Amino acid sequence: MRKASRARAWKCADEAANLIGCTNKFEGNSNYPDFKHLMREARKAFAPHYVIVSRHEATVKWLKEHDEFADAEIVSHITPEQAHSKIIVGNVPLNIAAEADYVVSVEIELAPEERGKELDYELIAKRAKLVPYVVKRKEL
Repeated sequence: MRKASRARAWKCADEAANLIGCTNKFEGNSNYPDFKHLMREARKAFAPHYVIVSRHEATVKWLKEHDEFADAEIVSHITPEQAHSKIIVGNVPLNIAAEADYVVSVEIELAPEERGKELDYELIAKRAKLVPYVVKRKEL
């Protein structure tokens, strides 16, 4: 198999870097671009953008323990404009959910006397479940 020329390798790496918005680097002592670095940057650039929306510390702690949400942005409130094209993790109004790519709802079955209280981490860890929803606005 024929190796690519150095100029061709750099051209390809430059195009990839421009697409994902990063810079090229050398690979160790080589004169070739660091394609492993580009792959890591591409994975970050095209990874789903999760946003945890919650005012509850215990819920945020529990969600951050899930690998897919470990690097998620955390906000206490979100607008429809901020939700656009994101994956929302938490419970938000339908008009905001309709702007997101989808919503991962944190669902916990509570007895009437448990409602309206701050829930502790142990209860959330034991009883919460994550349920994804796609919400679409429909014209009447």
